Amino acid sequence: MIIDTAKAAAEDMRLPVAAVPTIAATCAAGSAFAVVYTEDGQFEKDYFMTQNPRLVMVDPQIIAEAPAKYLKSGILDSLAKWYEGKAVESGIANPSLETVVAMNLAEILYNKMREEAIIAVEQCENNELGDELKEIIDLNIYLTTIIQSLGQNTSRGAAAHGIHNGMTSIEESHDLLHGLKVGYGIIVQLYLEDKAEEYIDDVIKFFNELGLEPSFKGLGIPFTEDNFKKTAAKSVNDTVMLKMPIEVTEEMIIEAMKKVESRV
Repeated sequence: MIIDTAKAAAEDMRLPVAAVPTIAATCAAGSAFAVVYTEDGQFEKDYFMTQNPRLVMVDPQIIAEAPAKYLKSGILDSLAKWYEGKAVESGIANPSLETVVAMNLAEILYNKMREEAIIAVEQCENNELGDELKEIIDLNIYLTTIIQSLGQNTSRGAAAHGIHNGMTSIEESHDLLHGLKVGYGIIVQLYLEDKAEEYIDDVIKFFNELGLEPSFKGLGIPFTEDNFKKTAAKSVNDTVMLKMPIEVTEEMIIEAMKKVESRV
């Protein structure tokens, strides 16, 4: 939020901005947009800017000494570039060169995450700056920024971020880190895409290893019909939800969310 506020202020004043993140929880330090929330904590809009920060300077030792929960959040948020990008790309008949390159980079990010993320989290939990942790920090902050800058039509959100935005209508979700809600949204998206149970099982297993139980119950959000309806109503017409290759309805979102809950 602090970096987003600084970027937005710099954009309004037409000034360059430098970002020095002390956690790797999102790609905010390098991205050319800020997320705007209402005073009561609900997602309002993405504020797109004319340029990325001129400088992004990271001291990985500082991030290694920060709570590991922020690193986990960043990993889940970064992985959305792969899952959301693949969904959006599937609906594009003739993807642009930028889209192809962005998705190739997203695949590299995904494979690196599957190979090194768990080790990196363990290193962060022990405040050890190992090679894996350095790599995951770079993926969370730098590569994710490059992917979304290139893949503006594919890598700037889909159902996973749409579900995140819808969840902000629930007060109990406001204290949850962005990446945890996005991680939950990824699982909901996979059900919207009608992915095979074996595929979803594998993703959930990986998320569990990262410390995420992707469900309302696992996140500590009241498991009620009203909360499902609030999330679905706010997310169904969200700009990023409309990028899905299928028409998504409130009923489909609620059904997918209930499938997620049934696994707990």
